[in-house]
Parts: sequence; structure tokens; C-alpha cells
Amino acid sequence: MFWGNSVDREKVFKAQKKCIRAIKNLHWTDSCKPHFKELQILTFPCLFIYETAVFVYRNLSLFENLNNKRYPLRLKVQQSKSVKMRKSIFCLSIPIYNKIPNDIKKINNIQTFKKSLKTLLINKSYYSINEYLNDIEIT
Repeated sequence: MFWGNSVDREKVFKAQKKCIRAIKNLHWTDSCKPHFKELQILTFPCLFIYETAVFVYRNLSLFENLNNKRYPLRLKVQQSKSVKMRKSIFCLSIPIYNKIPNDIKKINNIQTFKKSLKTLLINKSYYSINEYLNDIEIT
């Protein structure tokens, strides 16, 4: 969870793609995205999203709910003046969790939640956190 937002995350993701290319005997310019799906492997950004969302799911009591009838399953985004705090895992975890579809957030069993979330992330194979957060197909 803490590696996903580190300065070396791109190096780790490039190494992961290099491994996929070696497994599938791909040219270095070929896209790995369909092969992540085929091999049922989470991309590095998806691993970060997955671990972060599971952390929030297990620790919902640490986060403040919006208590809003329109968005009953959304967490309140914490406002912070500090750039360091805004980039922290705690603040970044809220929009990541809020983006998860409600049908997955409503699941009351941790194993089922994890399985459903993993299936979603494998099917999407996001290459960045921003790609996930800006995906209009999921809400």
C-alpha cells in the first residue's frame, strides 16, 4: 500500500511490465494491458488501489462518512492545507474507496469484497491511479 504512491513506483511498474513481456515473449514496444487481463495479474497501480481499498474497508471507523442520502456509501474527503498531508495515503485512500462501485461497497463479507474488487481491477487493468479515478464507466 505504501509503495503505490512512492517516487519509485514507475520503476516497479516498468519491471512488472518487463516480466509480463518475458512471460508472453512480447516485443518491448507491445502493450502488456491485454496480457495482464489474460494472465489474471493486477497491474502495479491496481495492486495499490486494491490494497488501499481493502485497508479502508477493514478500517471504515477511521474515516468519516458523508451521512448524505444521495451518497450514503461515500466517505468525506479530508481538507488539508499541507501538501504532504494531501499526498498522504490517508487522504488518497478516500477518493480511491469512493470510486468503487456501490454494489461492491455494499458487500458485508471481506473475502467477497476482495474477490469482487480484484475482478473489477483485473478487467480494467489500470496503468495509473488517475486512470482509475477518471474512469467514467465505474461509479
